[in-house]
Amino acid sequence: MIITEQNTTIINNRKILNLKVNNFKANSQYLKEIIESNDIIYLNELWLHQSEEKVIKDILPINKLLYFKSSMDDSYKRGRPFGGQAWIVNSNLYKQSINFISDNISELTFHCTSNYKLKIIGVYLPQVNGDVVRLTEYSSLLKIISTLISVDYFNREAMLCIGDFNADPNRLTANKNDFEFRNFLTKTSATLISQLFTQRAGYTYNNGNHFAHLDHVICNGSANQTE
Repeated sequence: MIITEQNTTIINNRKILNLKVNNFKANSQYLKEIIESNDIIYLNELWLHQSEEKVIKDILPINKLLYFKSSMDDSYKRGRPFGGQAWIVNSNLYKQSINFISDNISELTFHCTSNYKLKIIGVYLPQVNGDVVRLTEYSSLLKIISTLISVDYFNREAMLCIGDFNADPNRLTANKNDFEFRNFLTKTSATLISQLFTQRAGYTYNNGNHFAHLDHVICNGSANQTE
């Protein structure tokens, strides 16, 4: 089984999981188990074509809904597979709608009442590693997320943003991702859930030698005040 990275959050007794899969087919048995025990699951790096959606559906319980978008079209035949996003959600959780904004960002909306919505933004952002083009892409994606947060706050809609930001705001290095992410948090005035509650582990990434908190859950004021 390929090692995956995951981060679980419990909000209003609902378990929300984001998970970097690194090959859905290779991890399908493990995924089946965690899908059954969580209410809202955001997956990325599935490495599936859109035509392979059935591979996901085959392991879903009957009470789950699937929203899936591949990053590979069916003409892609060679090279390392990549990308893809999926949301797997309990079917009884209000009326739902999905917006796949890019290969790295999507937004799931729960229409809780006629006057109240909860939006969950799922993200997985690229590593920069000194690459100027990737840094530009990283900054552009943060701007998109910032705009989504601002719109939700203006409309007084509750918002959570979950996923792999590939940045640790507390890491004291010259890592460009970390610098951009710290600026993003300052400009949006968003709150890191990890700063509100005691964490069982201080990291979400571990390769045996290095530890970092790269996966985050962010909320705006409306979500933070919601019961």
